[in-house]
Amino acid sequence: MLLAKAREISVSLLESTLHLLSKQIKMPKQSLVSKAFHKKKSVVCKEEQLLGLECSIGDLESGAGHLFRKFVQSRVSLLNILSS
Repeated sequence: MLLAKAREISVSLLESTLHLLSKQIKMPKQSLVSKAFHKKKSVVCKEEQLLGLECSIGDLESGAGHLFRKFVQSRVSLLNILSS
């Protein structure tokens, strides 16, 4: 579930980046003020997406650690059953 969420966020981030890049290519020449405003808005949006992705990756790492511990516990239980 966490992997699917991380994948969804990654795809969303890539789509947003491609969308922003295509907008910048299609835009006619703008004043310096509007360019600066657009860049700032783009940076804020990317920072928010990166923070969201960072949180998702942290959750994914936590989930992977939990899953690993469960695998070890299962292995120990199976070895105990086989040895008795």
